[in-house]
Amino acid sequence: MRKRIGRCWYCGKDVEAFSVTVVTGDQMRGFCDECKERGPARERRIEVNRANLEACGWKLSSSKCCCVDAVIYGSPRRVPQDAWGMYSNRTTGRWDDHGRLYYRRADKEYMYVSAPYHIELETLKQLVALCDEHALDLWIHPGAVWNPDGCTAIWIVRRGISFGKPDTEEPNAAHRGRK
Repeated sequence: MRKRIGRCWYCGKDVEAFSVTVVTGDQMRGFCDECKERGPARERRIEVNRANLEACGWKLSSSKCCCVDAVIYGSPRRVPQDAWGMYSNRTTGRWDDHGRLYYRRADKEYMYVSAPYHIELETLKQLVALCDEHALDLWIHPGAVWNPDGCTAIWIVRRGISFGKPDTEEPNAAHRGRK
């Protein structure tokens, strides 16, 4: 009987020994023979995405209210607790998945990033209607910050707010890695 030492971070297969181990921050991730190239490459893409957001001033918010409502109300503190998720739950489609709320101190703005695995046309229409109704801008990018291989990133901010640095005219600078 083979002794299992761990599970491949990329494919989830039980392994006796890891071919490659990657340390990011305080986490160590091991990869099997088949995933030794793909896994670390994915980790590097995650780090690049995170660094690009931070270069534009966006930091992960520690608020318990992690929903698009925080952007609609202008702050998580302004969202009534009984209304958390009200706007994202009102639409019938699954656009709100793996959501994260970011805060940029320079202009005191919030950005909500959702990362669904797929999005259908009817769901996208509902999301656009929600954004129009509440004066929000959205940007769809093929590759979420935390799962660049399997999810679509939907960035939502108040209308007129740049996704990039607050002093730049280019709204997409955050994802292109420009500083």
